[in-house]
Amino acid sequence: MAADTTPRTRYHHGQLRQALLDATLALVIEQGMSAWSLRDVARRVGVSPAAPFRHFDSKHALLAAIAEQGMQRFVADIAREVEAAPAEGRLQAMGVGYLRWAIANPAQFMVISDRSLFNLAQSPTLLAQSEAVMGQMDALLQARYGQHPGFALEQARLMFRAQAYGLARMAVDRHLEEWAIPPEQALEHCLRVLDQFFILLPGCGGQTGARSHALPA
Repeated sequence: MAADTTPRTRYHHGQLRQALLDATLALVIEQGMSAWSLRDVARRVGVSPAAPFRHFDSKHALLAAIAEQGMQRFVADIAREVEAAPAEGRLQAMGVGYLRWAIANPAQFMVISDRSLFNLAQSPTLLAQSEAVMGQMDALLQARYGQHPGFALEQARLMFRAQAYGLARMAVDRHLEEWAIPPEQALEHCLRVLDQFFILLPGCGGQTGARSHALPA
């Protein structure tokens, strides 16, 4: 019989739940969303096939827990960037926080972004956090561009979301390599593109108040 060469997630007694989450994140990166099972997660952690059911009654519940944990980190990363920025740069800082989180946590980003897995409304925790972030984004958009002729919050919200999400998706899915941008440089290039986005927006006057992310010459 061939030896089991499955990589193991380091598991400490009393920390099974987190070990299961960590193992799932690794499997998402390696195999995508659907190619693995709870049995595979248990094998990765080195516990019995029944062990995951002590904490999660289904694969869906496990992924929902990952999404909730990922959203907590996402909210914290955004808050850190926004709080450090001057008032006029806080909208861009929100985008910076999103990109930093997504590129540093690709598996969590993939889980949260996959609406085929679950709807945010199915998790009160996720829904509340998502609505809080959306409300903050709306307030920053309104403060920054609300007096601009033709401003429409619904379209502005979608435009800003599409810019940040699109860059993150290209980085996580490694599409940037088509532009000769290696994965280790994905974040700095995405931040530079975000700089350019805000510079070109009407009403910015070429100054956003946020930190510059220009690449060295």
